[in-house]
Amino acid sequence: MDCNKLSVRSRPFPDEALSSYLFRLSKANGLSLLSILNSIKTSRGHYVQQNDIGLLDFSPKSVVDTKRLAKMVDLPEEKLLSLSFYYALKTFCSSDSVERSRVFSGMIRDHKYYCPKCLEEKLYFKLIWKIQDVNVCVVHGIPLLRRCYSCGSLLKLHESALIRSCQCRFKLSCLENGKAISTTELEHQAWLYQAWNTLLKSGYFLNSFDVAIRILYILNFRQTVFDREKVDMVSINSSLSLATLLQHARGSLSQKRTLHFSFILNTLYDTQITMDEFLSMDIPQNFIDSIRQEVVPKYDQLFCIAPWCSSYMNSGTLVKTGTSLRRLTSGELRYYYLACKKCGCEYALNKKGEITERTYFIKAYYRLKDIVFAEKSVKRLASELGFSEDKVKRCLAYFQSRNIFSEADKRTNLDFTLLNDFVNALEKGKTIKEIQTWNRWGSYNHFLLHRFHSNVIQALIQFKRPRSCYNDSAVNRERVHQVLLQMLKEDLDITISSVSDMVGVCPETLRNWGCNEDIASAKSNQKEKRIQQMKNSLYNSIDSYLESHKQETVFSDDLYEYLGKKRTVLWRIAPEITSYVTSRLKQHHSKLNSKL
Repeated sequence: MDCNKLSVRSRPFPDEALSSYLFRLSKANGLSLLSILNSIKTSRGHYVQQNDIGLLDFSPKSVVDTKRLAKMVDLPEEKLLSLSFYYALKTFCSSDSVERSRVFSGMIRDHKYYCPKCLEEKLYFKLIWKIQDVNVCVVHGIPLLRRCYSCGSLLKLHESALIRSCQCRFKLSCLENGKAISTTELEHQAWLYQAWNTLLKSGYFLNSFDVAIRILYILNFRQTVFDREKVDMVSINSSLSLATLLQHARGSLSQKRTLHFSFILNTLYDTQITMDEFLSMDIPQNFIDSIRQEVVPKYDQLFCIAPWCSSYMNSGTLVKTGTSLRRLTSGELRYYYLACKKCGCEYALNKKGEITERTYFIKAYYRLKDIVFAEKSVKRLASELGFSEDKVKRCLAYFQSRNIFSEADKRTNLDFTLLNDFVNALEKGKTIKEIQTWNRWGSYNHFLLHRFHSNVIQALIQFKRPRSCYNDSAVNRERVHQVLLQMLKEDLDITISSVSDMVGVCPETLRNWGCNEDIASAKSNQKEKRIQQMKNSLYNSIDSYLESHKQETVFSDDLYEYLGKKRTVLWRIAPEITSYVTSRLKQHHSKLNSKL
């Protein structure tokens, strides 16, 4: 069909949902709703199906060409858009990003709710019934229903034909008593109705900064100067931290985001501010200036706590690294990762906001300073420090390169030409793993002595390459997944080291990509597969051996020697094989005895 005007062009009800209005029009004109929608679908849109009908009420422009629809029904485009959440969404985002907005995420229902008394009076569905927290009809003071009162089935959004009755043909407008609604709940629902109805007709546009400033102004009791302690006391039970709210207000977020509308609604209700007041609120410039005043970065407030460092207890030498948040294997969170430009010690903040060392040099320093190094092996030091031997070697190399402990000083092995080449290689993008393979190192300890020199550590901080962005994580994991499939197919030993070699990245990168669990799972699958293959092979070998010795007495020791497996070892791996050996030997000897 073309997009000429429909013959029957009734007007929508002011609070009607667009999907409800279009269904009523399609019935009045004797046309299929889907055929109407597909005749005016967007030029880049796909074929409209039943499941897309619910999108009409959220963002109609993503489904149909609303200008052509307006012409078809002889109504202003603005009137049609007001029958959806379009203007509500547009209040918090630009018009070109309405379809992608997540400001109402989780707040719009995917099933129909209805008031039977409203349907009895006028047969249409209201847009506000689609809002998750709207559970009561404030006009009639009864709960909204989502199931047929007769058969109990849910009413799906795309089943617009069910406006009058359920699929079981029970009239939805048939009355039922419903549970009693408390006065408090009814007042809350009335407030929600008012707030949403105001927003649905909003002509305002607020960006993330505007919203955050208004929220802070409300929480600050509308005082003209921002008082952090006062806001902290008020918002202590909030689902959003004050720090995040301030980032929105100052525009200092690393990624562009908007505050979720549920937080806005809860704040307004708790402070008894109407939606109209919020949208039209005039914020004093003094308050905005007090929010925007220069804030000293956290890294300028913190300082290095390494006792040997020239920047010890002096702020200004710590720099942020690429990591902002990480959960340790213990379950603890660490955030705001930092490194000292002078000594190279790395830090992070714990959940209490306290600075903690991520490296282990400070801990080693306090233990080593009272130890006599003379004639103590690395193994002995590892035992006394409670470190691994490799960690001890790294600590000794770190302190030796700085002459921290004279007894441990072996800086005579330091090659400054090699040290400069190390730094230059890092500047050119070489990895530590690649540099370690140079044949110029006299030993592993020789490499470590240069690896932990202050020049190299400073270069690592300065030339630290950014980690793969979040959008690449799925691609990287798929890349590893394909390698694992190949290794399983070719029966190549699966270890983190072997996978890192095949992918061409270091094991740390695999961990950062979140692939360790995938590798462990593939390794476990490979082990099970190999055990099963071994079992099949052993079953065949047992049968073959007994067949070739069917006229002889066979001892279990001879059979296990032929299999190349010790019975105790095989029993631990596959006890069913040892049981099979016992059973087959018994059968073998029984047959042998019967012939005698």
